[in-house]
Amino acid sequence: MAWRIEWMQNIDCNLSSEEHPWEIKTTFLAAMGRMDKRDVSKTWNTEKSIIGSKTSDQRCMAIAGFVPLCSRGDTYPSGHCVALTAMSEGSLKVIILDSARKSDDTFGRMLPVAELRYHVRPILSLATIAVPVDTQLNNSVIFACSGATNGEIGIWNLTELSEFVLRANTRGFGNNLDNLPVIKKPVTSIPLAHHSGVNSLALAHGPSGMPGRFIISSGGDDQSLRVTLLSVDRAFTSRSQKALSVSVIMLRTLVIDFAHGSSIKGVWMNHEGMVATTSNDQRLRVWAVHDDGSSELSIESFAGSFVESPEPEALDACSIFHGKNVLRFVVAGRGIQIHDLI
Repeated sequence: MAWRIEWMQNIDCNLSSEEHPWEIKTTFLAAMGRMDKRDVSKTWNTEKSIIGSKTSDQRCMAIAGFVPLCSRGDTYPSGHCVALTAMSEGSLKVIILDSARKSDDTFGRMLPVAELRYHVRPILSLATIAVPVDTQLNNSVIFACSGATNGEIGIWNLTELSEFVLRANTRGFGNNLDNLPVIKKPVTSIPLAHHSGVNSLALAHGPSGMPGRFIISSGGDDQSLRVTLLSVDRAFTSRSQKALSVSVIMLRTLVIDFAHGSSIKGVWMNHEGMVATTSNDQRLRVWAVHDDGSSELSIESFAGSFVESPEPEALDACSIFHGKNVLRFVVAGRGIQIHDLI
């Protein structure tokens, strides 16, 4: 399901500008049901046994979305966005949401356009990022990361796919997954990044600000926090200087074993190198990652707090201003708790 969420300030003439309350407005945009409705309850009779449906029990394990960028860094017109859905059988579905498209039903606005197949285990976590690859910020590469239950992390280049999606006529895609292009090779992968499931992923630019560098932070059932610094390497054609291929080089990896006393469920990171993690051990921990522009990388514990919300499962944060810069963390479990880092 796709929603538009807006923060709206309720203007009251009797209150000062700082006291005006903020409200959340949600607008339902579109929804997609099972990928193949004809296969929901279908069975096949064979001579020896009854074989049940192979797709009706698929589950969507994670979802991530982004607004596509063209190669020079400009965004496409509003009304378009791309969603990645991670499925329990190990595939990634790429779905375009065209909120400007007129359709009699909400399913018509969500159009599957591609399928990424590499993982052999269910995918638990997803994250996306646009990495600038020059100092003028004119060119960016869109990456997606996927983490599976076997501890493997896949890194995908979605730049050409996102450009193709937005250039094409969305009415021509249809809703039939059988005819979708299948991408079977990520840019690179990190096998055994964790000893078990990769529960959460976060992507951010390198704190040094150097173009073409980004960081993957991940947490898993093995209670470890893994931070990897990567660099984008491109090969160009001699005439047009158009990127012929994109590869990723892993520069340095740091692993903090037993970063928590239980499975890490949520990881968040910003472009300044602040990393936050939460776990079933009822703790919120904040880490500082230092990148000096070379291949060196360091991480240190920065802050921490007890989480009163039982069974933390997710984590997010944003910067707010109350006279000074404050990081506000939201931990969600059976309830929500807010923490401010001043």
